[in-house]
Amino acid sequence: MRRVVSKMAGVALVVLAAAGAAHGEEVEAPAVTEIRLDSDYEVVGRSAFGIRRSLNERRIAAVGMPYDAITSTTLRWFYARAPAEAAPSAPSAANACAIRRPRVELWIEVTLPRWVGASLPPRRGLARLFQRALLRRWARYLEALTTHEEGHVEIGRRVAADLHRDLSSLPIQDCSQLDARVEALGRAAVDRLRAEHVRYDADTRHGLATGAVFP
Repeated sequence: MRRVVSKMAGVALVVLAAAGAAHGEEVEAPAVTEIRLDSDYEVVGRSAFGIRRSLNERRIAAVGMPYDAITSTTLRWFYARAPAEAAPSAPSAANACAIRRPRVELWIEVTLPRWVGASLPPRRGLARLFQRALLRRWARYLEALTTHEEGHVEIGRRVAADLHRDLSSLPIQDCSQLDARVEALGRAAVDRLRAEHVRYDADTRHGLATGAVFP
């Protein structure tokens, strides 16, 4: 049974007009800006069965899907275009543009479960041994689950970096063609991001193959 999934959210494209920017001093912007939100949802239980039941009951409201955790990655890209000199023999040389200050934002949201029993005071006697064993089991599960979700984060980082590289290498061309090319590169990056998330989940069985299963 699959219990972990990651999803890719929507995309936003903003074009910034920058006539004459090529003649002024440009401010260096970071290649990729990462905006991350980490959140959790509480689960309860004093036994492995009780924790599993709490996970099943609460994960729908917290994650929006019947899985224990989720990672959402969203790509946004921005750029300015400025008039540029093209070869006189080039078509539409008078309407040539160069890309300026391409920037990519990667929005990340990771939601994981948090067992409140992990912070309870120690019990006594045999109950304490049982409690320690349950804590170790939960810690192993949460570590594997977190590692799986971070794999989705790394996919987002890799795709965002490649998109910025592709945008930065665009040659001088007709302004309308430049806009269309940027759009095509962005959409291709979104498609690749989605495909890599799906492939990663298939390869890891949504984390089950690497220990992200409880109990």
